[in-house]
Amino acid sequence: GESHAEHKSKPMWTGVVTTRDAKSQALNAMKALIAHQPIPVARARMRLRITCPTSVLKQAVKSAPKPGDEAEGEAQAKGTVKDRILGYIEQVESQDMMGEEWEVVGFVEPGSFKPLSEFVSGQTKGRARAEVLDMAVMNEGD
Repeated sequence: GESHAEHKSKPMWTGVVTTRDAKSQALNAMKALIAHQPIPVARARMRLRITCPTSVLKQAVKSAPKPGDEAEGEAQAKGTVKDRILGYIEQVESQDMMGEEWEVVGFVEPGSFKPLSEFVSGQTKGRARAEVLDMAVMNEGD
């Protein structure tokens, strides 16, 4: 009984209907595909290189704790610039110290790129940079 009801609640795709809006149909088709997952949904990831002067890395992050978020606010305020940058990176490929520069290459989810690049440029007054090396689509199973 229960599994039948569950199956019914999954979005169904019955084909294109010419009388309906194409955009909403495309969204419904995607929902149905994701719900039934004939293939695992791939996630896009961005490969980035972040370079930062070593003098900036050890600086404590100047972040205002969010009101009512005591514990997390304190933890965030204690982190260094390096800790915060690494916190955005899902998978670190390499880290290097080259003279006065620290370089990290790694993967971030596309949603993390904007906050990361804003953090990097804002926190270091433009002395560090984040650049996209390439975009890759990874399957969940990789």
